[in-house]
Amino acid sequence: MRRQAWLAMAAALALAACDGETTEADAGSDAGTTPATDAGAMDAGRDAGAEDDAGTDAGTTDDGGSDGGTVTADGGPLMVGDCEGAPITVAADCPEFTACGGTISDSVYCYTGVCIDEDTILGPLSAVCAGSTLEDPSGMIAGQVTFLSTTQLQRETVSHAEVTVVIPATCAVLGIIGCEGLEGQIESRVPDSTASCSMATGAPCRCVVTIDSAVDMTESFTANETTGVLTVGTGSSMRTYGYCVDDADGSLQFEETTPGGGAEPGVQSLAPAPAP
Repeated sequence: MRRQAWLAMAAALALAACDGETTEADAGSDAGTTPATDAGAMDAGRDAGAEDDAGTDAGTTDDGGSDGGTVTADGGPLMVGDCEGAPITVAADCPEFTACGGTISDSVYCYTGVCIDEDTILGPLSAVCAGSTLEDPSGMIAGQVTFLSTTQLQRETVSHAEVTVVIPATCAVLGIIGCEGLEGQIESRVPDSTASCSMATGAPCRCVVTIDSAVDMTESFTANETTGVLTVGTGSSMRTYGYCVDDADGSLQFEETTPGGGAEPGVQSLAPAPAP
């Protein structure tokens, strides 16, 4: 499954932007620095470094969105089927998650939220440009995961997110492209994004980034009810997740555990879809 990971996108765009300009400025001292973060949820999505970057997992197809939902930049309705929008949040400490497995008994689940630890974003970002921060992150995701059978699932999501990437003046002024030049760097690396960067004299470079994206994918899966390991896809597109079903209310949580990095960030939460 995948993430809509707007936060992951924000991290990747900030890393790529900082890395791109310091590389040009230092012509050889840090030319090999590589942004290393990608992140999101079976939906908070896995983008910045992914092939489709619009919120679909490797090996899936993004056809521009599901028929059941729309995302509007002006704060309009965010819906997928009967699933309403839920918040994507960044917290100093998200609730601890432990994979417990269990039986996935409901056929349709709606997203109820995504929680991402601050360090997931700020750690890699600070390693590239010390003092860089994310300011006023806000996001909503609407989506559903449908278990079509015991071996196949479908994920449909739409999301809208906004975040300000604050880059210290000491980093921004070193690059040949300058602060405003980062707009193109961001938009070329993050599909479905628009960026507006500006910097007052002696002040940090501030890039306001808006991201709207959609996912519609179908993939094979297996679930180990004892170990709590959910495997999605096969071959090079295979992803693994730790999952836990709450027997009390049937809610489902998961966190990507795919080896080798590029994981969707945060803990994703879903609940059984409301009855028709």
